[in-house]
Amino acid sequence: MNTITDRPIRVGIIGTGKISHTHSEAIKLADRILRGEGLKGLELVCAADQNETSVREFCDSNSINGYGGRDAVFDLLDENLDLVSITTPPCYHAFLAIQAMKGGKHVLVEKPIATSLQSAHNMIEVSHQMDVLLGVAYQKRFTGGIRFAKEAITSSLLRALIDITINIPWSRGFE
Repeated sequence: MNTITDRPIRVGIIGTGKISHTHSEAIKLADRILRGEGLKGLELVCAADQNETSVREFCDSNSINGYGGRDAVFDLLDENLDLVSITTPPCYHAFLAIQAMKGGKHVLVEKPIATSLQSAHNMIEVSHQMDVLLGVAYQKRFTGGIRFAKEAITSSLLRALIDITINIPWSRGFE
């Protein structure tokens, strides 16, 4: 795996729905932190989405290049990027991540990693074959309720976990 030290890490985002804005803000924050440490930082270069209106609005607000329409993802993957952030609905995660990794790009995918265990295994296998990093954004991993549940399970406070129900109080609406 090559280490990038002479320039910013070039990032593209696939999917310009609600969570993509969080990813673009995180990229900007990470850039400021890295540059504050004397490193080259991150550069959000472009985004792609089938929804041409969504990608145009997202790219205009971030002053980056955008690709819209049916082949938008392939146009983005042709860019000279180091990292691709995938913020699409989960049913597209495996296909898009594998395409990006086969193109030599590191990938950060929104949760869940995939919609099947086999797809997740395929993604991991390709990341090893291509010697690129694959990460999954689980931003709620360290919140109080999740930490309590993990501790309850690992400390045997719960003798045998048979079933678990989780209520997530935020919208997952599709526009």
